Amino acid sequence: MNGRGLVANSCLTINVVEEGNEWLYTSAIVRLKPMRDAEEFKQELKSRGIGGIQVRNGGGRDMVMTFDSVKGMQESLKSMEGWIHVWSVSIKKWKEGLAIEQ
Repeated sequence: MNGRGLVANSCLTINVVEEGNEWLYTSAIVRLKPMRDAEEFKQELKSRGIGGIQVRNGGGRDMVMTFDSVKGMQESLKSMEGWIHVWSVSIKKWKEGLAIEQ
């Protein structure tokens, strides 16, 4: 910041390093249908024997499913194709720059 007293013009630069979010690369975002419950969705995954997934609330009806690996994510999502549409309106694999509106 430059200036003295009351600052009329200021500039702040923050240099950051992306760290600790590598789990996003093995994640997919599921938007549940209205009237579907996050806890019930987690139980559905468990009852279908789909393990190795951490499910987090992503805000609103969005759930973030994080898998053990990219290969595990691809295999699990493939196995979900037959029934996931009953629970969700969309499912998107996370990628750099993904923006999802609530």
